Amino acid sequence: MNQERVIPEKHVLNLADEEWREIFLEVFRSRKTYAGGIIQELLKSGLPIDDVQIGRVLRNMRESGFIRGDQRKSKKSGNNYFLLTFPPYVDNNEPGDD
Repeated sequence: MNQERVIPEKHVLNLADEEWREIFLEVFRSRKTYAGGIIQELLKSGLPIDDVQIGRVLRNMRESGFIRGDQRKSKKSGNNYFLLTFPPYVDNNEPGDD
């Protein structure tokens, strides 16, 4: 069995934006994360991805309402980012907490 990893610089996982959207909705179900965390997780798993495409797909998903995005400011770098929340959403409000 070949244990070599795919070199992302030589190969790219060529999926349409809609296919990435469906993958993200399934894999990150009910999770909160940010685009950089998703990209890092995909790269760590050895998938040869185009990080620009991943960022674009996540931005379009947020802008189209497929996922929620709350803008935050990093305490370390001071840069703005979006904390992404994937459906189904887990709201912390219990019935009667109005």
